[in-house]
Amino acid sequence: MIMEEEKGFSVFKNHPRGSWYLIAMVMWEFFSYYGMRSLLVLYLSKQLNFSDDHAYSLFGAYTALVFLLPTICGYIADRYIGYKYAAVMGGCLIAIGHFILALNFFWTLYIGLACLVVGVGFFKTNSISLLGEFYGEDRLHRQSAFNLYYAGGNFGGFIAAIACGYVAIHFGWHYGFILAGLGMVVGLLIMLSGRREFIGKGEHKLISGESSHIAFTLPAGLILGIVCISLVLYFLLAGYLLLVITGATLVYVVQVTRRCEVSVRRELYLFYVLTICSLVFWSFDNQGSSSVMLFLYRNIDRHIGSYEVATPMFQAVNPLVILFAAPLISFVWQWLGHRKIYVTTIFKFICAFILLTAGFTLYSIGAEHALTEKASLWWVIGGMALIGSAEVFVDPVALAFVSRVAPEGTTSVLTATYYLFCGALGNYVAAEIAKFTTIDEHKISTMHDYAVGYESVFTKIVLISAFFLLLLVLFRIIFRKLSVK
Repeated sequence: MIMEEEKGFSVFKNHPRGSWYLIAMVMWEFFSYYGMRSLLVLYLSKQLNFSDDHAYSLFGAYTALVFLLPTICGYIADRYIGYKYAAVMGGCLIAIGHFILALNFFWTLYIGLACLVVGVGFFKTNSISLLGEFYGEDRLHRQSAFNLYYAGGNFGGFIAAIACGYVAIHFGWHYGFILAGLGMVVGLLIMLSGRREFIGKGEHKLISGESSHIAFTLPAGLILGIVCISLVLYFLLAGYLLLVITGATLVYVVQVTRRCEVSVRRELYLFYVLTICSLVFWSFDNQGSSSVMLFLYRNIDRHIGSYEVATPMFQAVNPLVILFAAPLISFVWQWLGHRKIYVTTIFKFICAFILLTAGFTLYSIGAEHALTEKASLWWVIGGMALIGSAEVFVDPVALAFVSRVAPEGTTSVLTATYYLFCGALGNYVAAEIAKFTTIDEHKISTMHDYAVGYESVFTKIVLISAFFLLLLVLFRIIFRKLSVK
């Protein structure tokens, strides 16, 4: 676990009981979300016989919408129902979405995914806000709680890929979705068992007459929202939606920047550079859930001894690496800080792109070996481990930077802008990149044909990552002269 700098502080001590119930619930939500996510592309390709192009498009649309909805759902929670009930409602929708997916009909695919999008939208931001309510102004324990929050989440993601992947491959896809749904049910039961600890936390006080109004409009709004998102997914309209929202966001960001003083504006320029670099990073990183999954399935010898590892189980590598890398990197920063050695934000991003480039270099070598025969799984595992380690240098660093430099009253909006670019756009662009690995679906394809596509795309990613690495080195020199850290 990540330890705080204050001497003698333990990350495990002096937390309210309610926070432990919530962290346990979050762990099972991660289990639920990442368990299904590890299956989705393979399910679409193998079970529903979608073309690679269609499977990537739907996966990208789904994951993009997952990052778009929290802003709207967070507003509803702030204004009407409070964080606690929003998080519970989100958890219920997530469980329902998985059980609908398990019905294994064509139409249930879109309704199930829509329920998951809305459910995650309500759960993610509101569970974070609810956790914060246990700590007030206690900065030390608040930071420790969020360390535990993300550690618990990654542990849930780790066991999800193994459990759901194994069950789906060996017993059937619908059992994998059911297991993911049951994970969310377990999380809800844990929160229910500790409900006394949540009294007075994350509740919204309604004015007279609002209760009856919300009792009607909220269910109607949920049904309408699920129907609309189902249609967006079916007709693959997420790109148009992203275009409109991104355009409006950019107009607002330009206005915010113009109102700032020159010194603040320089720091915001660095934040915008980091945001663009993060968009590129996550567009490549998210290949791990799409093109790399099909590469593993088609071109990699997945045997360890006599046991063949189920393809979705490889998704466990990423959270496992983060569980070890995050506290190690945190310790290194603190060790350097105690010795008055401070690492700049851009240098941390440079580290991320070094690891990203190295990871895709291993993927590319593996794809080259796969041109003649199935390649060793260690090329992919090594690449996943390097790229997973790189994640520690991206989001936590960028979010810490924006919380420090954002002008008063703009922190939430600029944070949401970051997630719009790196979450929603990053996932959507990742799907578009994955499409370059596809081949003509009307011709009979061999293992060699697929390997050629993967090798070409992975090599191009190495070159683009190396270019951005050099660009970051250049920006480091420029911003150092401007005294921006």
